[in-house]
Amino acid sequence: MGHLLEINGYSIIFGNKHFNLNQLLDYVNTNQLHASFMNQQHTDIILPAPLSDPLVCDGLQTSKLSEALVVRTADCLPLIAISNTGIAILHCGRKGLLGGILHQLHLKSLQTPYHSFYIGPHIHVQSYEIGSTLFQEIQQSYPQSQALQISNERYCFCLNTFAREQLQTHFPLAQIFELKIDTFTDQNYNSYRRDQQTQERNLSLVWKKG
Repeated sequence: MGHLLEINGYSIIFGNKHFNLNQLLDYVNTNQLHASFMNQQHTDIILPAPLSDPLVCDGLQTSKLSEALVVRTADCLPLIAISNTGIAILHCGRKGLLGGILHQLHLKSLQTPYHSFYIGPHIHVQSYEIGSTLFQEIQQSYPQSQALQISNERYCFCLNTFAREQLQTHFPLAQIFELKIDTFTDQNYNSYRRDQQTQERNLSLVWKKG
């Protein structure tokens, strides 16, 4: 299935390729949860859950008990946020991170600031090559960022580093935890780049228990 974390009344699953949609729905039904899904488009949009149908967004928030928030990834970074009163889940690809999705989370959480963040399996920097032009554009926009690396004439971008930099800017007192799993090199995970643009996704979810 992947990794199940139990944290002070919250449950998190970072699923791998062996945790499919039918298994997720069975798990949700068995635990008497309602699941909200997103129509992910690499935006900075964050919506409140529950959702009856997947709407275009790349983040969900809720304070409702037993409301499971679901994200689908296949190299992008799944991010889960926990506060004293609610939870959020985000789909953090390069476009969403550069587009300010974590800034939007900050704006939406001013009344209930998130104190803990959990980073799930995603593509790591050595596996995530980008073009030199894009590399230079990001460098110009974020000159202080350590997320850009050049290795053996390969231009690479680190989702994890950039996400951490943004989290430390917007949530300076929060704790950040990470599963150090590279979806590109670990065959237990779906990878969009490794598997030639696969349609399969790794499913992750979080909910607050009653």
